[in-house]
Amino acid sequence: GVGKTDDDIRQALARGIGQINAESAPEVAAISAIAADMDVVAPVALRVNVDVNPETHAKIST
Repeated sequence: GVGKTDDDIRQALARGIGQINAESAPEVAAISAIAADMDVVAPVALRVNVDVNPETHAKIST
């Protein structure tokens, strides 16, 4: 989730988590640096928020 600490990322990588959901470019950079330091590959999923008006009811827009 949002607000992952470096320790959270290290623990996730050490435990072989399926993926880390990255919220921003700086977070991807942090994950990459930590993974490189640990000599592991970090499975990362990127959250993308597009600036699109879906023209739906406000309560159901995404």
